[in-house]
Amino acid sequence: LKDELDPDAAINLFGVSVCRMNIRKAKELLLEKGIRVNVIDIMWLKPFDAVGRGAVLRDVPLGLVVDPGREICGAPEHLAYQMMLNYPGSRVETLGIQDKIKTTNPNRMNRVPNAEMIAERVCQMLGVTQ
Repeated sequence: LKDELDPDAAINLFGVSVCRMNIRKAKELLLEKGIRVNVIDIMWLKPFDAVGRGAVLRDVPLGLVVDPGREICGAPEHLAYQMMLNYPGSRVETLGIQDKIKTTNPNRMNRVPNAEMIAERVCQMLGVTQ
């Protein structure tokens, strides 16, 4: 997959693993609302190239790391932190599975962020009502 960069983007979406496909679906949902985004694939967590992957933060200082793991105390939080260190003034948040107990109950499954969840979070970050 290639990064999808838009010169008029309002936010950068950094996708890890299966979430790389979900952010592309979210991009389509957001475009329907007039919100343009950059899509950046993160292929290598170690070593993580925070300077190279985060370079888009120079022009668009807002980002969201979307990961299929837990959003706290894990990879997404570390990636966001590393990019913000390298690009002062940027704000990069995380979205992953919720910090709750795993279960096999289908009504309480802790699912990977889907396109709708990602689009909702982007709207919240941008202060856009849905």
